[in-house]
Amino acid sequence: FGADEVLRYDMLLPLFASQRQFMLNLLSADADMVQLNHPLRSRATTDEHMRLLEGYELVELDSGRSTENEYWDAALTAGHYVLGTANDDLHYPDRSACIAVRSNFLATPALTYDAVVATLRRGAFYAMRTPDYGAGDWQEKVVRNASIPAIRNIGLSDDVVYIALTEVADSIKFTGSDHRTLHLATACDSAAMALAAKEPYV
Repeated sequence: FGADEVLRYDMLLPLFASQRQFMLNLLSADADMVQLNHPLRSRATTDEHMRLLEGYELVELDSGRSTENEYWDAALTAGHYVLGTANDDLHYPDRSACIAVRSNFLATPALTYDAVVATLRRGAFYAMRTPDYGAGDWQEKVVRNASIPAIRNIGLSDDVVYIALTEVADSIKFTGSDHRTLHLATACDSAAMALAAKEPYV
């Protein structure tokens, strides 16, 4: 190989954190962003891997098997600033139940590649699971997905974390390190909590 050529390959059995870190190092050398895909479904991925691995900016939270975020939490608790996404992956574009049921909503100034990457880097987005509206009726799915509830406002003011939604939610849960529930509000469209100094994130 020439000086500017890089050997690209995928390990057949990346069981150890060191192997995965090697792959992440190769990817992050020239990628605009690196996402760690479906850790729940990747063989032998452990909380320890998430605590050790670095060099990625995004982690997939929900790819159809789970709505829990333990892997993301393990990375955050270890001090890695990583953002969470939810993806359909487009494995089955002809199946209504597999399309537009896990989505990322971006507050992006433009629909260009650079603007989307910058928006993801800033964390100006949220990930959400939605029902399979229409159950096969694509027109109903499009109409109902266009009117799903949304985040109206979210942020941090001094030490208070707050969120406001466009509709009343069954519950709003603030989660902290080690997957602890820090605050739970029910039957409301907004909630807030003071972030204690010892809490690394919420």
